[in-house]
Amino acid sequence: MITELLARELILEDLRAATAAEVLEKLAEHAAANVGGIDGAELLRTLSQREAQASTALGDGVAIPHARIPGLRRLIVVFARSKRGVDWNARDGRPVHLAVMLSGPAEDPGVYLRTLAAISRLMRDAQCRARLMNAETADDLLRVLRDEDEKGGVGG
Repeated sequence: MITELLARELILEDLRAATAAEVLEKLAEHAAANVGGIDGAELLRTLSQREAQASTALGDGVAIPHARIPGLRRLIVVFARSKRGVDWNARDGRPVHLAVMLSGPAEDPGVYLRTLAAISRLMRDAQCRARLMNAETADDLLRVLRDEDEKGGVGG
């Protein structure tokens, strides 16, 4: 499921950001620059509003910032890895190293929620997280995600 939405140009292999707010900004900018029909400012505003409601840092070095946007035509996924880690006020107190941004149409909550759940299942897998942290390039990151997707970790 995730690899159907994720292309190499939507992977940030070495994200450099010090705060969750900076990560959200970079994810929104990257989505707007690489996917047609995305308003980066609106995406950032919506992601930030969602983050203000409750942290999207799940623990184990993972955050899944997400937002539904009225009129968006399709699901958008951007994957980012921070080797240094970002303080995100995660419940376990650990920095976030892997962030998967999901944005989707407000008008289709079912597909959005199923995709969010699938991403969450994948990111809970310790072996998958380790492989992602050890991947060398964006192509390697995409290959790991495809391998895990084929195993049934996402959408399986």
